Amino acid sequence: MSGGPARILLIGAGGHARVVADILLCCRREGQEVELLGFLDDNPAVSGKEILGFPVLGGLEDVDRHEHDALIIAIGNCRIRQHLYTSLKARGHSFHTAIHPSAVIAADSRIGEGCMVCAGAIVNTGSVVGVNTILNTCCSVDHDNKVGDHVHIAPGVRLGGNVSVGAGSLVGIGAVVMPQTSVGEECSVGSGAVVHRSLPGGVVAVGVPARVIRSRPGDGSKRRTDAGSGDFIDTGSSRWKSALQQTAHDFYHLPDYLDICGRAEEARPVAFLGETAEALMLTPLLLRPIPADLGMPADWQDASSPYGYPSPLVVPRDSNDCVRQMLKIFLQEAQRRNIVSAFIRLHPLLTLPMETLGEFGEVVRHGRTVYMDLSLSDEEGWRQTKSRHRRHINALKRQGFRMEMNDWSRFKDFRRIYKATMERVGASSYYYFDDSYFEDLHRSLGERLHLCTILSPDNKVAAAGLFTTVSGIVEYHLGGTAEEFLDLAPSKLMFHGLRRWGREAGLRVLHLGGGLGGREDALYHFKSGFSPSSAAFQSLRVIIDPEKYQVLCERRMQLSGARPAECGEAYFPAYRLPPAAGKGV
Repeated sequence: MSGGPARILLIGAGGHARVVADILLCCRREGQEVELLGFLDDNPAVSGKEILGFPVLGGLEDVDRHEHDALIIAIGNCRIRQHLYTSLKARGHSFHTAIHPSAVIAADSRIGEGCMVCAGAIVNTGSVVGVNTILNTCCSVDHDNKVGDHVHIAPGVRLGGNVSVGAGSLVGIGAVVMPQTSVGEECSVGSGAVVHRSLPGGVVAVGVPARVIRSRPGDGSKRRTDAGSGDFIDTGSSRWKSALQQTAHDFYHLPDYLDICGRAEEARPVAFLGETAEALMLTPLLLRPIPADLGMPADWQDASSPYGYPSPLVVPRDSNDCVRQMLKIFLQEAQRRNIVSAFIRLHPLLTLPMETLGEFGEVVRHGRTVYMDLSLSDEEGWRQTKSRHRRHINALKRQGFRMEMNDWSRFKDFRRIYKATMERVGASSYYYFDDSYFEDLHRSLGERLHLCTILSPDNKVAAAGLFTTVSGIVEYHLGGTAEEFLDLAPSKLMFHGLRRWGREAGLRVLHLGGGLGGREDALYHFKSGFSPSSAAFQSLRVIIDPEKYQVLCERRMQLSGARPAECGEAYFPAYRLPPAAGKGV
């Protein structure tokens, strides 16, 4: 940043660029510290000209020749805008969000970087708009909408409440999308159309009511073959929720959770949905660009599970043939999208045939996780608790410690204790979450998220944990103990109390997880003191495009002196080995 006004370069010099330039001028008149430097456009016809008094400084290749703080891709075409954003982002460029002073933006809505919000646009409460998206003149985005990345909501469009618009889609001038309806990725909705039923990805729909007239070739729409179909769908897709309704799942599979993780990890949250007449597979993933320092094409990417156990969900789950067929479709579609590798965390309790998974990649065992069977009576559960734990639990009760559920006035105490716990145990940065993560988690999961606190006799929070309840599974998500109470081990009372709470709520299992990084360490043995039941935590590592993977590993070795192929379990994909690991690894 320059220290003065934010210096902005506009990519593009057409009609929409003039609109964006006017937004910046209006913002400056309202006292905002922004400075328009000029335009970059590869069209030789505009080279050297002025637009609204600002010069066309050259073509896109000149972007690094002009000192600037941020860019705006002021081009209406969604595909071109997406390509440029991905390429420039990979090169380290920042993006400015331009919002016209007359736009009305709800305080709790979110507008992604690089967006253009034009005059008279309205974004209502609870709505989220992705990156590099255009909300054009006098469009209306009603409450609780999800508008994806690289979307164009044209002038006069009306999006009803709880609408989702997938990445890369165009909703044409004056179109209406009715409430509770979704528009898939890379769709085109014609001007004046009224969408009253959800549209799949990659279609062109026109008319009143809107009807699909064709699929757009060469895009991200669902690809269908005799063997089945595969599609990477965004979190707003109704097909995601429909798939979840067909099988047991955990909160790690919820689209709202993927949205939260995508924001936290600066990745694109998607799910791969494979379908045949007899089976389906839903796999939540975060798509990430290949590290910029490797200097590869901007459309190369890889996939990784978010934090937790978001294993592929396959229906039917125990059919080797169905799992095999679904994974074949996944590999075909992933390779078509230049996804080089995938790291997939498997759920210890929602098991899949490991031998079949091993046909497609390496299944790595990380350790075991502990779970409690909530169908057991209080007496049976108490007998399963080790004697040392029982003594501590009884001592805590005698001293007046008690458990409370869902007193959200204690949420700040939980966050403070969790952060202090991570610092005390020397956890990696991966386990540090900012306040927005926790607030998003609370808002998105609602009644499926529970706060358990253990209070001391003088009403201090001694230990606290976040737990989720989905499909009969109670997950211990995050937690910690206040340092002044460490010697008393108050978390033992928490897990003991959660057993009864979950059983009385009619839930099936309380999953405590394992040790740090999946290891069978002191933390694992602490948890195993509550139950002898455990399950394997494993991951699936898939090299989707071996040639690209090899190129990336060789490039990483050149840059760092490391030998990626010899990094063992510590790193996958190996080309993401941090430079600090460097020589001698």
